[in-house]
Formats: sequence, structure tokens, C-alpha cells
Amino acid sequence: MKMKKSILCRAVPIALALSLALGAGGTAQAQEGGTNSSPPAEQNAEPLAFDQNELESFAKATIQVENISKKWLVQIAEAEDPTQQREMRQKANEELVQAVEGEKISIEKYNTILQTLKRSPDLRAKVEKLREEAK
Repeated sequence: MKMKKSILCRAVPIALALSLALGAGGTAQAQEGGTNSSPPAEQNAEPLAFDQNELESFAKATIQVENISKKWLVQIAEAEDPTQQREMRQKANEELVQAVEGEKISIEKYNTILQTLKRSPDLRAKVEKLREEAK
């Protein structure tokens, strides 16, 4: 149960990272091009390989995550009570996890692909194409 809770806690940040990585396109690339504290070996590392099914599932999941995030971020921002905000965040996290796993991809694989997108323009382009096809 402890691992599931940590996954839930990461789901909303995943959604926000996703909006930076995919939704804002050029913004994410510009931010990455700024001060990068990664060691040179890590910057030049070959991206991990993902099969077509994983990428298709990821692309579909990102669409779900984006839609759920938009819905909940507005509701959470409008909530006046911190307790209510916390409860809403928990519900949002649960929905996000269900959406990702509903696309037949684990949270861990989703996170791995998301992190790889940040350093692989080719993979980012491929995922964007898959997202367009999935819409």
C-alpha cells in the first residue's frame, strides 16, 4: 500500500510535467536549453528503446492525463477550504492513475517514457504524432 500511495502522490506532478513536455512544445525545449545541471555523459546517453505498443499506450494515456488534469486543476484552484483541496487532489490522483493504467501502461513505464521525452527530440516527435492519431 505504501508504494501505491507514493505513486498517487506523483500523479499530479506527472500531469504538470506532461503539460510542459508535450503541451507547451517549444517552452519545454527552451527551458531544457537553459541551465542544465546534468553531467555531459548523461546528456549524450542513448534514449531507452520502447516498443510501438508502449508508445501508443503512453500517447493515449497522456491525452487522458491532460484532460483529467485540466478538469481537476480548475476545481482545486476554486476550492476555498484546504481540506477540500487535499481531498480533491487525492481524487484527481486516483483518476490519473486509473487513466494511465487503463491504457495498459504502468505508472513506472509512463514515468520512464516521460523522462526520456525530455532528452529525446525524436521520441518526442514520435509521441506527438501518436497523440494526434489517437485524438
